[in-house]
Amino acid sequence: MTRLIDTLYPNLSAARAAREADGATLARRIGPVCTETPLTAGQGTGLRLLPKDAPDAGTRDPLVFVHGGGWVFGSPRQAVALASQIAVLAARPVHSVGYRRAPEQAYPAAHDDVVAGLRDAAGRCVTGFSAGANLALTATLELRDASADLPGRLILFYPVADSIGQDWSHITFGQQPDALSQARMAAYAEAYAPSPDQARKAVHLIGADLHDLPPVDLICGDRDMLLCDTLSLYRALILAGNAASLTIVPGQGHGFANDWLDDAAIADLLTRFFKEN
Repeated sequence: MTRLIDTLYPNLSAARAAREADGATLARRIGPVCTETPLTAGQGTGLRLLPKDAPDAGTRDPLVFVHGGGWVFGSPRQAVALASQIAVLAARPVHSVGYRRAPEQAYPAAHDDVVAGLRDAAGRCVTGFSAGANLALTATLELRDASADLPGRLILFYPVADSIGQDWSHITFGQQPDALSQARMAAYAEAYAPSPDQARKAVHLIGADLHDLPPVDLICGDRDMLLCDTLSLYRALILAGNAASLTIVPGQGHGFANDWLDDAAIADLLTRFFKEN
């Protein structure tokens, strides 16, 4: 049977290389603002980013960063510009977690690597973007169920929380050819969690047991296909008795945080959440 991901991306390696090149271009624009050292957790290779202009940063607890990319794309190297900017704003190290990607490694490979990356994050801030937000939350749920120490806060940007639903934001904003679409989301979810049982555990988080979590900040654009995921997750977190905040950003679609260099409002938003966090 032909996989959706193979239909959308007949040459997945080339598509990944193009995205890595875009990440490298953004990194060149901001320059070497952090020193970088390899970081290993589970079977993923990440990066430890230490801001150069914050003399005391190395003495502070790191913030943990989980990149996006639909579980199929992305890497700590591709996301190094955004992770470095967060390190600068927070004036502390950032541990950008690497994880294995689908479809070569389906669930639970990426999940297990992020769990490993969060085991030393007790009391610390963890941030994730899109599929990375999904992974940060599922990893925290596993740590909770294992009675392990939890992060002190989750800051989740446009999280994947209900897969390829037919809610209004999926339909309204999920047809755009140059943005996250229903077709792409369906392909990513199938590649990561190909069986219904895997999808229930890894993707459909609205119905999960969400009790006893650290405070969660949710951020999403009002033109994002995953807006309904974000709204539903916020409601589910509140109903489960958690402290949660919701920020809806006007005029923004999926992945807007990567545009902070060219949009002062987005830069201000990142500053609000990460400045000395």
